[in-house]
Amino acid sequence: MITPAVSASGISKKFGANLVLKGLDLEVAPGEIYGMFGSNGCGKSTLLRILAGATRPTTGTVSIQGFAGYVAQRFSLYQDLTVDENLSFFARCYRPPDAALRANIDEVLERFRLTPFRNTSTGQLSHGWKQRVAIASALCHKPSVLLLDEVTAGIDPRARADLWSILIESAQSGTAIILTTHFTDEADHCHRTSYLQDGVLCPGLTITGDSA
Repeated sequence: MITPAVSASGISKKFGANLVLKGLDLEVAPGEIYGMFGSNGCGKSTLLRILAGATRPTTGTVSIQGFAGYVAQRFSLYQDLTVDENLSFFARCYRPPDAALRANIDEVLERFRLTPFRNTSTGQLSHGWKQRVAIASALCHKPSVLLLDEVTAGIDPRARADLWSILIESAQSGTAIILTTHFTDEADHCHRTSYLQDGVLCPGLTITGDSA
């Protein structure tokens, strides 16, 4: 039996009198891409923050196998630092050995085609390239789980396709990916999808085989 990379049970979240999440259960396997859809304000970002450990649930438990990488909906890297400095800063939060740190950064720079921009101030990059840096920073410590909140929003179709190529490659290497999106065509890249409505996860499309 495969141990889930992410396991959440009975997750509820209340803000004042507003119950945003209502006893959600979720399991995602290693190498699986799980897509979440839903209207603005339905609680998708809240659920991701709970899975990332950035917000505590009102009730319920979350188990993550290994480390998680998290990219918020709003770009949150340091715009006055270079690409290399941003990656180094976030990777050091997990205290890897210096040799592993440098090797990991060089690897993600190459994978995301960021090497020519390593000494460029992040604030000078386009939105699509900033998103590459954000995802790269979330992968520098080689997490087993990647949590992405609408990372393809606001970028052009080619940049979106490039990002998906990287995400699919990461999943094929064993990383579990949970993402939120408003683009219905992105369901084609997911192994499973769900729709968050009225605080409840409604199962969506399940893709079998190697479609993702």
